Amino acid sequence: FAINNSKAAFGNEASKNLPTHERAYYHLLALEKYMDVVGIKYKRKFTLSANGVYRAINDDIYISLYDGKIKLPLSQIRDSLKYFPIKKDAEVEFKASNPLLHIVKKGNIYAIHYGNRRLANLKADYQEYDKPNNIVTLEVDGKVKEVKFGSIVDVEKNFLVKDANNYRINVIGFTNKSKIETNIKIKKTQISKRFSVDKKGQVYRVEYYNDKKFAGMVLVKFKS
Repeated sequence: FAINNSKAAFGNEASKNLPTHERAYYHLLALEKYMDVVGIKYKRKFTLSANGVYRAINDDIYISLYDGKIKLPLSQIRDSLKYFPIKKDAEVEFKASNPLLHIVKKGNIYAIHYGNRRLANLKADYQEYDKPNNIVTLEVDGKVKEVKFGSIVDVEKNFLVKDANNYRINVIGFTNKSKIETNIKIKKTQISKRFSVDKKGQVYRVEYYNDKKFAGMVLVKFKS
């Protein structure tokens, strides 16, 4: 195209045998040198190294669903999350931290893609959604905290969900005889690791229901 239309251009290739972040690193290395030579100014918010590019691509990526009721960190997300609360009879509404993130629906599976990579499948548990987006109360390592739906809460030892607003609480992966999951101190060892949001087994879902309607979700992230 450039030759046929007498346009200035240059080619920049990297081996397809390299992983994505290394290919991107070598592309950027060449492009920045070219811009230096021709005097084009630019800014960069990460270290120009293979590891720096990897972190820029993969760290702190997330999708927020349904006006912030749910937030999913994606850098270490499991390949599949079961019984995931998806709004019944409605288009999936989301905001992404990166324009390359998108969701593809096939049947009751909602696949999260990052460019041409599939990060995770959300297996839908279709729910009616409650409208209000409220603040809820947790006790984290003995300290009371008020958090919004969609928050990620750091936990060192244990957490307790305060009983309030007549919410029914479901800590995914935690079971007890009473089936009531409020006002109970919960440790990481009491939650089945296979229900974690992430591959490391640190992040778990706390789901809130108002009667039979899904109200929102908070994630608890245990210290490794």
